[in-house]
Amino acid sequence: RSVSLAHSLVKAGDDVKAEQPLCEAIQVFVGEYGPHDRRTLELNDDLIKIFLRTRRLTEAVQLLKRVLTAKVEAFGSNSVQAADTHQLFGEVRLAQGKLNHATKHLQTALTIYRHHY
Repeated sequence: RSVSLAHSLVKAGDDVKAEQPLCEAIQVFVGEYGPHDRRTLELNDDLIKIFLRTRRLTEAVQLLKRVLTAKVEAFGSNSVQAADTHQLFGEVRLAQGKLNHATKHLQTALTIYRHHY
């Protein structure tokens, strides 16, 4: 229920209201499926995007570090899932004005994507 409510609110453009049900859904999914499950990680990606859109960049970076570690452990460092997170990390670092960090993450994402596509 929390997942569908959160997704509905995000689609409606209400990130502030979507955050709480999304956090609740993440907790449920971690308990039910574990922190490395694809569904749990996708919900975390959604939360990171909310942090980015609402300019809560420090929180986004903290969560990105945990999500990137989990995706590398679950799927491997050269997986598309890891590349997606590097790309998102790059976007957050650009928003922070940290161009060197952004370039590193975006280049890593591009390298992985080229390997897969």
